[in-house]
Amino acid sequence: MQVGPRHRLDHERARERREHRLDTPLVDIDARIASAISAERQTVIPALRAAVDELLHAERQHVKSEMTQSLRSLELQIAKLGSAVSALQVALVAGRGKTIDLPNPLRVN
Repeated sequence: MQVGPRHRLDHERARERREHRLDTPLVDIDARIASAISAERQTVIPALRAAVDELLHAERQHVKSEMTQSLRSLELQIAKLGSAVSALQVALVAGRGKTIDLPNPLRVN
């Protein structure tokens, strides 16, 4: 049985790969993965923290603005109610001295 040049070349490459693999020290895959994840976390976590901080700052400003506007609206309503109460108190004092003439309930029209 004759071996062609292509088959011989494939066989030689396979032998070289096997020898290379035997010379290469075994690497702990879990340690490499843990190292890669750790390196990624060192860059990703600060970036996420900065983005979350920015969003929280914007949300705080929005809520603060809404609360200020609501407080002003409530202060205005309180002032209007105070004015209405004062007007009612004046009417009550003025009305106490007056006599009211009510129709006679026994009289039929």
